[in-house]
Amino acid sequence: MVPEPGAEIARGSLVELHLALTLGDGTEALSTFGEAPLRLRIGDGTLDPGLEEPLLGLGAGSGFDILLPAGQAYGPRDEGNIHWLPLADLYRSKAYESAR
Repeated sequence: MVPEPGAEIARGSLVELHLALTLGDGTEALSTFGEAPLRLRIGDGTLDPGLEEPLLGLGAGSGFDILLPAGQAYGPRDEGNIHWLPLADLYRSKAYESAR
């Protein structure tokens, strides 16, 4: 996708982007670098509005770092999204075995 010269991101814009989210201690929680970029329409719900807001007005090829509170980056805490599982299940997972 080649944007028009001078085009700025607005609500409804179709964009392709890479992003990396890191925790306060520098741990990378999510990254699309090294993969295909995300392709989304601003406002379609793919990103939390708190992550979309800083993109508005940016031009093609823009890059920036931003510090967001967790609630703005991921939305408000939702106790319904917390899931507990036995520790033994983690030790039997393929992810655990490949990390050892």
